[in-house]
Amino acid sequence: MINREPQALLNAARDAFAEQRIEDAVQYYRQLARLVPDSPEILVNYGVALKSNGQLTDAKQNYHKALALNPNFVAAMFNLANLVAEEEDFHEAIKLYRQIINISEPTPELLNNLAIALYEAGFFDEALTRAQESLHIKPDFVEALTTLGNTLQRLGQLDTAGTTLAKAESLAPQNPICLLNYGSFLQAAGDQKSAMKKYNRAIAQQPNYVEARVKRAGLKIALGDFSGGFREFESRWEWSCRHPFFKRLESAKIPIWDGTPLDGKRLLIWNDQGYGDVIQCCRFIPELFSQTDKIVLETEPPLVNLLRNIENIEAVISPDEQIPDVDLAIPYMSLPHLLNTELDTLKKIDSYLAASTESILKWSKELGPANIRRIGIAWAGNPHQAHDYTRSIPSKLLDPLFDIEKIEFHSLLVGEKSDELHHKANFYDHSHKINDFGDTAALISLMDLTISVCSAPAHLAGALGAPILVALSFDPDGRWLLGCEETVWYPSAKLFRQPTPGDWKSVVEEISSELQMLL
Repeated sequence: MINREPQALLNAARDAFAEQRIEDAVQYYRQLARLVPDSPEILVNYGVALKSNGQLTDAKQNYHKALALNPNFVAAMFNLANLVAEEEDFHEAIKLYRQIINISEPTPELLNNLAIALYEAGFFDEALTRAQESLHIKPDFVEALTTLGNTLQRLGQLDTAGTTLAKAESLAPQNPICLLNYGSFLQAAGDQKSAMKKYNRAIAQQPNYVEARVKRAGLKIALGDFSGGFREFESRWEWSCRHPFFKRLESAKIPIWDGTPLDGKRLLIWNDQGYGDVIQCCRFIPELFSQTDKIVLETEPPLVNLLRNIENIEAVISPDEQIPDVDLAIPYMSLPHLLNTELDTLKKIDSYLAASTESILKWSKELGPANIRRIGIAWAGNPHQAHDYTRSIPSKLLDPLFDIEKIEFHSLLVGEKSDELHHKANFYDHSHKINDFGDTAALISLMDLTISVCSAPAHLAGALGAPILVALSFDPDGRWLLGCEETVWYPSAKLFRQPTPGDWKSVVEEISSELQMLL
């Protein structure tokens, strides 16, 4: 029997938390907060216990209550900042960390957390400064060394980044985070063998380290081990289970398909990744029809009309629509694993998606008669994707393409980068008329050729069987493999790779030469 006096409850709560009896700690702190409602310290401790129990909203409420009682309570502010950073509200986290710096002496941990939030928000120069400040106070702080190394890499200072990440690993050779980050650097620098060793060591230290397993999966795929790579990519399920659509499947009690024969069961395929992943994995749908003729697809609205052109699909729904009566569900990106995809046995499919007749007629009218060659171009991906900075080509480097005579370039981009080439006389921006990927498919179908970075338009052109030149970074997505000019995924594609990290100039020059030869 626990004594219900405040001190006894506080001792019990602390003991429970130290012993990882988190639910007991939450219960004791809840009682304590009722008995002593005006203690900021108790509210913060209660919030920490709630956060450890996965009750993030309740934790946040307790931090705010503590700050209402004491607006300058650093512990409440710090824990709240860390929580909102985990929720990826980096701008709010930055604001809170800066408030702490204004009222107290900054600690190395605070400065490093601020640096991480600045990095994630895209303020790389200030992230560098804050990581350096953290290390000035605590020179061997491996977390700050890791942050500094990652920031240097992002800023293109690769030699210094490698030295910094190597130092972090040497100081903490058993730290899985240091191993993963140094391994990621080594992979990006082209040392796949050493990178694999780092990933293996990170996973040996922490077998459930999802980030390390996903990185290793991608490297396995890049090295041609499709079976092992796609199998390990299933480790992402810890992330997929947080997906809003998975929550809907869970509420509807729809089981996940485990690869056993479907025997005519109705299967729902849903998206837990990006647009390009959906487009690529639609190649597996005909294979599924050998097991069932009842397939329903879920995808984001920009892809719905495109996927409705696939023959024999029962329905295509967007994430917010009512879920039909189905027996099983599976993400698109689990299909390569469940269908035992191997590099040597992947079926060559010339095309498996098509633009609708209506869309092609619409865009034929929009474009008018073709008097010279037309090239579709997508020089950038989604800027919010974590590695977009490595896959997108700065528009200022594209001049050699636009110097080629008797070619029209038609943009396939929508969004914030779509107007970067407006000053080019032979450039046509369709961003305000492209409503979805159904429109993009029609536009690509009417081009003589498409040029794209590793983004959805590249996958779409390949899926349509349209001729496509793909511009790849030095360390691209593993599905493009390494070193080859062709891809097993898309017979109509030719790949152009950076010879060294960041060297888009060489890629553009090679594509320019290819265009002059082809056209």
